[in-house]
Amino acid sequence: MTVAYIWVRQAGRGRMVPRAPRLLMIAAALVLLPLLQARASEPGSGRTITRHEAPPTSPSPTTPSRPKLIRAFVVDDKLSALRRDPEEGAPVLHRLRLAHQVFLIESRNHSQSTYSRVAVSTRTRGWLHRAAVVVPGRSGDDEALLKLIRSTTDSADRMVLCRIMDDHFKTSPLDKQALLILGEEADRVARSLGKKANKRLTGLKSDALRAQIHDYYVNDPALDKYSRLSVRFKYNQATSEYIYDGAAYSAIIKKFPASEEAAIARQRLEKDAEKLAVRADWLQYEQL
Repeated sequence: MTVAYIWVRQAGRGRMVPRAPRLLMIAAALVLLPLLQARASEPGSGRTITRHEAPPTSPSPTTPSRPKLIRAFVVDDKLSALRRDPEEGAPVLHRLRLAHQVFLIESRNHSQSTYSRVAVSTRTRGWLHRAAVVVPGRSGDDEALLKLIRSTTDSADRMVLCRIMDDHFKTSPLDKQALLILGEEADRVARSLGKKANKRLTGLKSDALRAQIHDYYVNDPALDKYSRLSVRFKYNQATSEYIYDGAAYSAIIKKFPASEEAAIARQRLEKDAEKLAVRADWLQYEQL
């Protein structure tokens, strides 16, 4: 076997060094490496880490789940003080209006607290008394809302609460009672509005009017807040009174046709139809 030599410099002198041992070591490594890798891959031999394989990472600790956001509505403005901290006497950030939508930030740490952490907007957070809101679909909240409706004395506030029941508790069997209360409250408001409007508008002189007297009644400013609640009234000039359009009664008949409330609603609608018929007869008489 011919042994090759290479020339290297060592300590300023040249010396011939055999290259064969180095080549033999490289050849042996190339032969043995596949055998070692094959053995390492056998069952029970343990797992090896290759150059292109990332080492296994230890399992990360459990990441805490994000708080759940639950939509709710303010139904008691006597308790709707949004506070900076969950305690009595904490600074009040805002007083939330009736029917204001908030999002409860549920947390196990505060599940039994008197106050709930809420998000009012993308930037506003605070603490609200739990009894100030109801959650659509939550057990018992429809009953609590109906109690509030019955105990509320302000007509507009009562209508707002009835609207919350009808809009957000549609599947509740108590919805028909709230709708009936809404219709009855609208009838009472119609009588009150008619008396007040008559006092304000009766003195108007016909020669100074820029429109028909009927137009002044249906555009009276006192109707505005009820219009925002989708509660509308018609004016019967023959009897000088407002008449509720009966939308809540019609909704009861459509949603709960066999209920006791539906029977009452039909009677109310028939009565209002008779009043409107008087107006039709009166208009016919005026045109003769």
